[in-house]
Amino acid sequence: MFLDKLFNLFIIFLLLGINQTISQESSNIDSKVQSLVSQMTLEEKVSQLNTDYISAIPRLNIPLYIWHNEALHGIITSGATVFPIPTALAATFDIPLMFEVATAISDEGRAFYNLNKMGLNYWSPNLDLVRDPRWGRSQETYGEDPYLASRMGVAFIKGMQGNHPKYLKTITSPKHFAVHSGPESIKFLLNPQVNQRDVWETYMPPFQAVIEEGKSYSIMCAYNAYYNIPISVNRFLINDIVRKKWGLKGYVMNDCGALSITRWGWQYAENEYNTVKLALEAGLDLECGEYYYNYLKDAYLKNFVTMDLIDTAVFRLFKARFMLGLFEPKDSVPYNFIPDTIIECQKHRELSVKAARESMVLLKNENKLLPISKDLKSIYVVGPNADAIWEMIGAYAGYPSKYWTSTLQAIKNKVGDKIQITHYKGCEIMGMITEFADSKHFKTPDGKPGLRAEYYNNKDLQGEPSFIRIDSAIDFHWKRISPITGSDQGEPFSVRWTGTIQFDKGGCYTFNVISNDGARLYINNKKIVDSWWEHGAVPFVGFDTLEGGVEYPFKLEYFFNQSWAHVRFEFGSDSTSEELYDLAMQEAKKHDLIIFVGGLSSAYESENNDRLRLDFPDGQLRLLKSLKRSGVPIVLVNYSGSSVSLNWAKDSIPAILQAWYGGQEAGVAVADIIFGDYNPAGRLPVTFYKSEKDLPPFEDYSMEGRTYRYFRKEPLYPFGYGLSYTTFDYSDLNIPINKIILGQKDTIPIIFNIENTGDFDGDEVVQLYVTNLTSKHPQPIKQLKGFKRIHLKQNGQKKDTIFLAINQLYYYDTSKNDYAIEPSKYEIQIASSSADVRLKGEIELIPSTSDNTTINPYSIKIFPNPAMNYIIIPDFEGEIAIYDILGKQILKTKVSINQKVNLEAISSGIYIIKYSNKFISFLKF
Repeated sequence: MFLDKLFNLFIIFLLLGINQTISQESSNIDSKVQSLVSQMTLEEKVSQLNTDYISAIPRLNIPLYIWHNEALHGIITSGATVFPIPTALAATFDIPLMFEVATAISDEGRAFYNLNKMGLNYWSPNLDLVRDPRWGRSQETYGEDPYLASRMGVAFIKGMQGNHPKYLKTITSPKHFAVHSGPESIKFLLNPQVNQRDVWETYMPPFQAVIEEGKSYSIMCAYNAYYNIPISVNRFLINDIVRKKWGLKGYVMNDCGALSITRWGWQYAENEYNTVKLALEAGLDLECGEYYYNYLKDAYLKNFVTMDLIDTAVFRLFKARFMLGLFEPKDSVPYNFIPDTIIECQKHRELSVKAARESMVLLKNENKLLPISKDLKSIYVVGPNADAIWEMIGAYAGYPSKYWTSTLQAIKNKVGDKIQITHYKGCEIMGMITEFADSKHFKTPDGKPGLRAEYYNNKDLQGEPSFIRIDSAIDFHWKRISPITGSDQGEPFSVRWTGTIQFDKGGCYTFNVISNDGARLYINNKKIVDSWWEHGAVPFVGFDTLEGGVEYPFKLEYFFNQSWAHVRFEFGSDSTSEELYDLAMQEAKKHDLIIFVGGLSSAYESENNDRLRLDFPDGQLRLLKSLKRSGVPIVLVNYSGSSVSLNWAKDSIPAILQAWYGGQEAGVAVADIIFGDYNPAGRLPVTFYKSEKDLPPFEDYSMEGRTYRYFRKEPLYPFGYGLSYTTFDYSDLNIPINKIILGQKDTIPIIFNIENTGDFDGDEVVQLYVTNLTSKHPQPIKQLKGFKRIHLKQNGQKKDTIFLAINQLYYYDTSKNDYAIEPSKYEIQIASSSADVRLKGEIELIPSTSDNTTINPYSIKIFPNPAMNYIIIPDFEGEIAIYDILGKQILKTKVSINQKVNLEAISSGIYIIKYSNKFISFLKF
């Protein structure tokens, strides 16, 4: 007993010593930063506050630094490992895996930095929620649920920022804070009208978790406003909530161009100088944009801002760089020795495959069609994403140097010469089936067969062409050989083809330009396709309705700047597609199985690209229906970044696998699953709706009628859903403590038994949902409050536990402007999905004898700008008290009815007025 006490005392003193050391280290860093900042001129300070114009200061040994870096699911640069998109990572429901992936990403980030290629500050993760799957950026997020997003976000940030006691490995800037999820078309001037419960119960928790638990050293503000105040200048959110309440230790930045939008879009500030004043006073340290760079110096000279404000922002940014060890001797920072051989190494590629496997969701498996029998003779692999590579990796991704495998190639690798594989692309992702447009459709401007082709020895179609010739059609694979000079060094060039195009029949035509790099297509003097930027050889599709037998003006412009030169033009229509659909059906009859690999790509759902509808693309659906007529069994592999309305497929296709955008080795993961080398166990982190018509208007930010928490209709597939090749039985729910006095317990063990009763080893994602049964307030239908991914051998079983945190039973009490935990009865559900509850129990929370509610002003009534210097309590006479955000009383007085309470002596900030046992919160500018 004595030894135990002695040991405990030793641990306490050890921890105190560690804390003292950390405190001393922080103090030492502060002193170094302060000394450095004090030596800078005004111009030098201003030069350090922008992401785009950051300058070296040689006289102070301050090097150039790159602030703009991205790492949502891999470092965005050439040669980095590309992991599955964040939505797919959320579908794993595997927190240790999320941490492992983030650790691998940050390893590569440090390796790139050590090669002097990048900075160490990453504008990731995206913690907005999938309020509506039409939002193009849904794939960047961790799904629709605040608890799941919080857990994944915290794991990501811990993996990215590392666990060194002194130095940060990288710095994350979770985005887009806050209440931000489209539509993209109005994102710059979005001012969501949303009630306070939705704000603090849905939109804010992921950000709060990554600051308080994940210790993220930065945060990025969104473009939109919150209660009419643009977030980049919103002192309440940045200073009072993020810094004071949540405890952010680092810096705050804005999304690119937000201050310009604040000035001219919102017209919130009178001029540019006042704009930078509001931003600095709110606590915005790092600007992506030009306002600090262009106007901050003059704003200081004109007395809009003080040097203290500028110094504070500069201090925070340099402390971040010191925390990264960038001003320390190389030998003292272990991250400096991460070698470049770790970039896209075999271990990371295998981890990418593992993450992709764990993410994929088996939506249907009628009559156990999957896994595929090894005794098949032939397989027909069809669909626009079968042989695709770029379509697998998703948005905000880098690109691997050489290691990536399409689904088609992975299937071929899997079967070798044992099964015959026949491939037919069929249609593009959008539109009808297209075919190569041969010379019979074209005429030059002077009426000859083919097209006039002007070749330029630059990438901009500038000056006189190097030569002019007639090309019969457009289908060129130059690789790195210039058609002008013959050089194989990848010299830039451009081409313009002109003439006329004629179609045999009228109809709605799909035009397909596959190019590397950019292209622009004009038909009948209308721009049909525009991909005039550097990109890989991917298809870009446009549409128009045209008549048969008419010669329409035709122009296609193309440029090449890097990589491999390639351009091809195709078209198709309803009439031509029908013939090809029938041919595909006839070919399918020759095979034992059809694998249709389709869905979407980031060209149709990404930043600035919302979806108008949730339907499976019409051209693909028509091809699927045609293949169905063959009578051959079909496996549908759907690549998408969020939910798709697979209504017909659910009714008609025997097996469906949701593959997301699974990264560079997604094809390998698909082949492993469909051939039975891996048992799928991914779960949907988003609800799959039957139609966008089941949802409220896209612009409506109320959560009512959205996500599994508030959606009262029948979904196509529910949140948390996913099948396995095996089966699991749940039993013996045990809640040893089912009556809890509030304040006496932090967690409750929820104990259950689970058994693998099927024919395969496999994982089961056990999900814990909670429903408040006797609440006096409106509540969600149910809420995810815990989960665990459990692996069991065939016939294996185990007793396991999920711990329910009492503080996760919060709701937002608008009468007290505070989170509260309601004394009530709660149903505890142990489930395989939000709609498949296997075990139920109850707990009861009992109020304590003391009131532990703290003043926690999240619900704020904001005065318009400029703010008043007084406040009136309508129709009240008596005593009032004013508290600051931390609950400290700063004023107490008696008032008469409608008396003005003078606030001039109170500094800017958030305050709460208590009167007659009520609380009113307000923001003073």
